[in-house]
Amino acid sequence: MPTFFRSAFATALLSFAAASSHAGVITFEGSTPLGASRALDSDPANAFGPSLINYAGYDWSGMQVTQPLVSVGNPRQITGVTFEEDEGRLVPNYSTVAVDAGFDRSIVSGNTVAHTRSFSGSTFGSISARPGDSNFDFFSAYLTSGWLDNISVSVVGKRNGTAVYTRALTVGDDAPTLFTFNFFDIDSIEFLASGGTFLYGNGTTVGSYLNPGNSAFSTPVLVFDDLNMAATPVPEPETLAMVLAGLGIVGVVNRRRRSPTSVQGAQTHF
Repeated sequence: MPTFFRSAFATALLSFAAASSHAGVITFEGSTPLGASRALDSDPANAFGPSLINYAGYDWSGMQVTQPLVSVGNPRQITGVTFEEDEGRLVPNYSTVAVDAGFDRSIVSGNTVAHTRSFSGSTFGSISARPGDSNFDFFSAYLTSGWLDNISVSVVGKRNGTAVYTRALTVGDDAPTLFTFNFFDIDSIEFLASGGTFLYGNGTTVGSYLNPGNSAFSTPVLVFDDLNMAATPVPEPETLAMVLAGLGIVGVVNRRRRSPTSVQGAQTHF
């Protein structure tokens, strides 16, 4: 291939690669005032104050932002109740014990995280492209279990309502874990969290001690920080044309190299 074409082709490929590798990290910082929690969707019945609609340019469902060290309080303690018999009656005995929970360990950067927020034995959250917007690429995210240890998480990337990527994870509560997904050209991601084991600080599992008022502690909550995702890049027409032209030239050169007999025959006539 002539030097000029090699140089132009290489430039086009580099431009295309640079566009394809563009990404952004969503840290959730500044999404909510200090000490407050806010829903990341338009649920009018939520108890977390005004919702953040279309945060970072996406539609969110079943998720909220919060600051674990401020809003959640101390998730390593829980007030429970046991009952003791006193003169033939059961008398409640309230006390506070340590629990093993991951909310306050989930922070990667800043002091704000996002998490699934419905409490029904399993939690579901999703991130979608806004109507009329281009698809997006989902590269990676730091995930932590909020209250339970070793929750099961199903992550599904969809395009036009069809699942094109599926990933099954086990997420612990000890520290944020970086999971790489590389879901390309999708219009929504769905997260379903279920299962897991609740542990007190001494390692025993949850039992009758759990106060019904603390039912949230028995829910598999998935916590997010530093989501790496960006709109799917579309190459400029000029760049795409240069790439296609370069591929055509490479094809011609390769065909000529694969035909030594015809070349030798032409030389013989001279």
